[in-house]
Amino acid sequence: MNLLLGITGSVAAFKALRLGRILRDRGHQLRVILTRGGAQFVTPLSVSSLLGAETFTDQDFWAPVPRVLHIELARWADLFILAPATFHTLSKWALGLADDLLTSTLAAYQGPVVFAPAMHTEMWTSPVLQQHLLRIEGLGGVRVGPTEGPLASGDHGIGRMAEPEEIAEVVEQLLALHHTLRGKKLLIVYGRTEEDLDPVRVITNRSSGKMGAALVRWARRMGAEVSSIVGSTSIQPPQTPTLIRVRTTDEMLEAVQSHFPQCDALIMVAAVADYRPTERHIYKRKKEKEPHLTLSLETTPDILQSLLPSKKHQLIVGFALETDMDLKAAEQKRKTKGMDLMVLNTPQTLGVETVTGSLLDEQGSTPFEGWTKDHLARQILAWLANRWRRG
Repeated sequence: MNLLLGITGSVAAFKALRLGRILRDRGHQLRVILTRGGAQFVTPLSVSSLLGAETFTDQDFWAPVPRVLHIELARWADLFILAPATFHTLSKWALGLADDLLTSTLAAYQGPVVFAPAMHTEMWTSPVLQQHLLRIEGLGGVRVGPTEGPLASGDHGIGRMAEPEEIAEVVEQLLALHHTLRGKKLLIVYGRTEEDLDPVRVITNRSSGKMGAALVRWARRMGAEVSSIVGSTSIQPPQTPTLIRVRTTDEMLEAVQSHFPQCDALIMVAAVADYRPTERHIYKRKKEKEPHLTLSLETTPDILQSLLPSKKHQLIVGFALETDMDLKAAEQKRKTKGMDLMVLNTPQTLGVETVTGSLLDEQGSTPFEGWTKDHLARQILAWLANRWRRG
């Protein structure tokens, strides 16, 4: 594979040379972009000599030759690696700034990017950087580290660049997934719906949207064309070419029915409110006037059930959240709602980073425990890829 390594201005730049050697020894083709800051720690000569790789700097970028270097490099690379990735470089990436060879190549590059931050603890914990990281990960960036340990200042804290061996393993994992969903159109529906009681209050649930965001990020990294329909979330949804925001169950139902015929697979991870008030009050209900409030509720439409008459070639992945984890009842629900794969999980997954449950398909059930939502997303998408490969 063709790997493009960007080395930026951090004392951890020497680790990038070891990373480059590991990747080269595994048979990958390597090219390197060395920023002006990076060249303060390692030289173009040392990089090209130790790695046997073409090494480019801003001097090459501004050279008066008929070569559009940043476009050439962006098209050449199967994977882009930023190691070390400094506060400055990450901020420019998040803001869409392209004023040198590295950031211009990054702006033109269309594939997955692995980045390994390296900076002092106070810089890493900066609210500005944390906002930038949300933007970067929403764009599909895959972060490795940083780790905790001794820093260049002599302090001890978080901010050390991850070890080259760890970065290399993430690179290999991404390359194994690279383009496995190319040409497939995925519709990913996530977030929670809200049903109005009055102009202020709603009936909803505690779903954060993190699982759906993980699915979007990994589907894009695997080459799928992703459209997303998103309810209320506690996070910033990753950008997709088509991103439709909805709030109520009826709005989500209409959007899903409209886009379902064009997709190859629907992943329905939305936490749809099962009930809504039979009457929505125009004015805010006041406790002084109604110290004891009795609500009349009705069920909301079943979105997956409504799709059954129009299901043709599409695969459907659905989620079920149950307190009792009854596999027999879950399997019946999977069949009734036309799901090819069901993810059964518990209320303990709401808003947290890990999931415990079971995957159910026509072959049976597979339990899992303590998976991160990123890992579960990869397993779901790998299931889709394997199903399409089998035909």
